[in-house]
Amino acid sequence: MKTLRKPLLLALPLVLVSTLMLQACGSSDAAVAEAEQEIFRPGVQVQRVAQGDLVRVLTSTATLEARRAATVVSETGGEVLSLLVEEGDHVQKGQVLARLDAERARLSLAQQAATERRLAHENERQHLLQQRKMVSAEAVERSRFDHAAQTAQVNLARLSVTRSEIRAPFTGVITRRHIKPGQMLTTSTPAFDLADFSELEARLSIPESALIDVAVGQSAELSADAFPGRNFGARVDRIAAVVDAKSGTAPITLDVAEAGTPLRPGQLVRVTITLDRIQNALLLPRAAVLTHKQMPVVFVIADGIAHRRPVKLGASQGDQVQVLEGIEEGAEVAVLGHGQLSDADPVEIVQGLNTATRIAAAP
Repeated sequence: MKTLRKPLLLALPLVLVSTLMLQACGSSDAAVAEAEQEIFRPGVQVQRVAQGDLVRVLTSTATLEARRAATVVSETGGEVLSLLVEEGDHVQKGQVLARLDAERARLSLAQQAATERRLAHENERQHLLQQRKMVSAEAVERSRFDHAAQTAQVNLARLSVTRSEIRAPFTGVITRRHIKPGQMLTTSTPAFDLADFSELEARLSIPESALIDVAVGQSAELSADAFPGRNFGARVDRIAAVVDAKSGTAPITLDVAEAGTPLRPGQLVRVTITLDRIQNALLLPRAAVLTHKQMPVVFVIADGIAHRRPVKLGASQGDQVQVLEGIEEGAEVAVLGHGQLSDADPVEIVQGLNTATRIAAAP
């Protein structure tokens, strides 16, 4: 009998231990589940809906160009004897830029002029003889034609001498010199590049959707990295009549109000055109807007609960969008961590999210 009682006495503690262990495990799972529910409560960052002015602008870049620019060429052949200007010089219309060897042209002019004087004397003599009825009218007419033809030859020779001087066709700045002293030029050889800095323009392409908001005479602002903190005025001068089908854009031209500014052709500038200004608009952060069933919605946070609200949107600019219907001024809307929310989800408002929280709250 003693040998039978010993196993029973050993079995009782084992059953009791197992029961206690199961109870402990149940309590632990419940605590873990409760803790997990607290840990994974979604955290969101919010912003208040407020009223303000919404300024819609169009921004782009463009390269400045001179409205009047030309390559001045040699109108005759010859050796370059002297250069009278250099790159960067400001010149007036008609100013001599360079002179070519014109000795041959001057000799030809002297020869043609001598012939013209002889024919002029002969023409006068023929008229005197006609008055005395000593020559026919046909001879007088032929003499007059000969003299007129020779006068034209003199004018051509004089033009050749004039063309040995390369002159500026308009007032501007020498932007490049192509020739050197002693160089032999032929007709139409490029000599100088000339640009009028007082009339600059900028050409850019804008989306076709913006054409309705852009008109000739509309003001614009330019800025350049070369002049930080400074803005320069401009206005829309021309708008293309057609839209590029491939890019969906239309080119426009801005007239730059130079007026002594340091802007120069070839500079890259940033262009800002104000399209519209909406005063006292109800502004919503663009980051708050989601799409639900192909409709724009936002999550309004009230008393720790996220409420999904459909909204009607208006104009937008940058990170702001105008809201026309759906929410009121002062409402707090989720702007971060709301991508996976459902309507009526409890949330925790978190401001100044650190890196770990941002990863957990990210949509």
